Amino acid sequence: MNERVVYHTGDWVPVSKAGIHIYDSQSFFGDGIFEMVRTFNQEYFILEKHIDRIFRSADFLQMTISYTKQEIIELCREILERNKEHFPDGEEVRLYINASRGPLPMYGEVFDKLEPTFIIDAWPLSKTAKNLGHFYETGANAVVPVQRQIPARLLENKVKNVSRMHYQVANIEVSNFNFGKDSMPLLLDEDGFVTESTGANFIMIENGKIVTPELRNMLRGESMMYVLETLAPQLGIQVVNKNFDLYDVMNCDEAMFTGTFVNLLPCNRLNGRYINDNLKENIMGPITKMIADKWSENVGVDFIKQMLNWSINTEDDGGFISSLVRK
Repeated sequence: MNERVVYHTGDWVPVSKAGIHIYDSQSFFGDGIFEMVRTFNQEYFILEKHIDRIFRSADFLQMTISYTKQEIIELCREILERNKEHFPDGEEVRLYINASRGPLPMYGEVFDKLEPTFIIDAWPLSKTAKNLGHFYETGANAVVPVQRQIPARLLENKVKNVSRMHYQVANIEVSNFNFGKDSMPLLLDEDGFVTESTGANFIMIENGKIVTPELRNMLRGESMMYVLETLAPQLGIQVVNKNFDLYDVMNCDEAMFTGTFVNLLPCNRLNGRYINDNLKENIMGPITKMIADKWSENVGVDFIKQMLNWSINTEDDGGFISSLVRK
């Protein structure tokens, strides 16, 4: 099987050669932005919303993206066509779009020309998702690390940027707590209010309503926004955005994480304690299940069954967080 190819700033290159230059602004300052997109039945899911967000991020950072929205859409289609042998029936795509302002001008003599970096990669989603299927059998344990969320007044975290050291510190802490492979970090802000995980948003169900943290000190994940803006209206569920703390989580009815890879993960524990007795045996509460079922219906894929199938007969490597921080 041939090596996958990646679009890298005007060229198609083997994935093993698709590196970011040591003099790129992204290498020096973490001065890059990105998006992750997935497919269902090899059709991109809310691709245009992700592309719109990367343009918003670039605009906020005064960064140039030398492509139109339509050109990016066409490149996303082309990369799947060029790599179709790596995506047989039953496989899905995890699309990665990365942009930076490119090499720093002070190192201009090293380059023939200075231009913004722009990368698109297509990765088999099962390779990532195979570490996540167990969450649908046990539920997720939300573990609160010492590391806090960086407030938007210090670093605008509504921009999906690659300056993510605090996320990795949180991952390492949670991994060291040895709660097991079902652990997911849950970061608090400087005032002790719940924000998000290190690659997923957090939602709780309270009195039949969807409750999210204030959309202020966290990334407004497209999967979470799909729940709030599409699924909730379809199901007639009220949405509330408000500050809440760990006391509120321990007194809610249901909880979940949302993110591109997982779509939705049921969360039934906080720091090892079950949120309530109802979630001990039925890890997915009734409203969480209703949301998951509607999501699957909308995209034409039972994504939970798909994730479980990918997890069958795969080597147990300690879970998703461990795979991110393993030395």
